Amino acid sequence: MKLIEDVRGEGMTGNAIIWIPRIILITLIMVVMLGISGSSYAHYIDVRDAEAEILAGNVISCLTSTGIVNLDLISGEAPSSLLSYCGFDEIESSRFFVRVELFDNGGNLIRELVHGDSGLVWVKDLFEEAEFSEDLRKYEPGFYGLKDKEFSILIKSNGNEINGVLKIVVVVNNEF
Repeated sequence: MKLIEDVRGEGMTGNAIIWIPRIILITLIMVVMLGISGSSYAHYIDVRDAEAEILAGNVISCLTSTGIVNLDLISGEAPSSLLSYCGFDEIESSRFFVRVELFDNGGNLIRELVHGDSGLVWVKDLFEEAEFSEDLRKYEPGFYGLKDKEFSILIKSNGNEINGVLKIVVVVNNEF
């Protein structure tokens, strides 16, 4: 007879009432824990500098995959499509400015490959020179490229190979 009462739900009411304060207490504890952890962890993590350094490494690897920068292969590409030559699509590369300069050992510019808006370099320089509040600092572009950082390479152009230097500047725009 007890089994029939449980199936119809007559004997379950008392058990469910006992669980209501427990569920409310568990919910309250979860809300407090999430509130404390949410206020102590920052939700915004700036990775633009790391993004710029990784992109610079990928572009250098793309251009020098055989150890030689072959300008004969790159010459067919428009200078503004450097990242599409390296396999990036336009949607993901719209936030980047990349400038690759190829020099011979005498310091003469052989070729400049550019992708993106060079105004980002000006914005980066502005952030370096001016004092901004922390609220505005989150709009600072990520940057990779040191004036004294050079990569020694071989440059192949019109069948001739010469020793040269590669310099790269990468600026990553904010995502806001």
